[in-house]
Amino acid sequence: PHRGGPGRRRTASPFPGLRGCRSMGCIFAELMTRAPLFPGGSDIDQLSRVFSLRGTPTDESWPAVSKLPDYIQFKEVAPVPLPTRFPAASPAALRLLGDLLSLDPEQRPSADEALAHAFFDQAPPAASPAELVPRARPPAAQQRGEKRPNPDAR
Repeated sequence: PHRGGPGRRRTASPFPGLRGCRSMGCIFAELMTRAPLFPGGSDIDQLSRVFSLRGTPTDESWPAVSKLPDYIQFKEVAPVPLPTRFPAASPAALRLLGDLLSLDPEQRPSADEALAHAFFDQAPPAASPAELVPRARPPAAQQRGEKRPNPDAR
């Protein structure tokens, strides 16, 4: 299931390998849309949502998927083209997202491979660590232009 959180059930997935770098793809998609990518209410609902975007796996698209323990045959659904769901994403972002969300875990990139993807070479460049440090904001009174009282003045 999707990333989880407090109260997340710790059960075995009916499809081993659907976690790992796929979760990076979910987060990446959520950064683009500002909404959960696969907000399923159960394991089966979650898988239905994954398959509604990526298509139902077959032994051609994911070799031996039908031989996995606890395999469940879902209604066959064609994949949705990622540009349809993410129209503002660059071609490189769509390629990375597609790779990360690959149903076949053997086709997903490792974390190192994902970080070496061409998407990360595009403009704008990544911020330096110094640019990521939050800057102190002045108190609200200073933002409104009020002068601070001088404790030494009498």
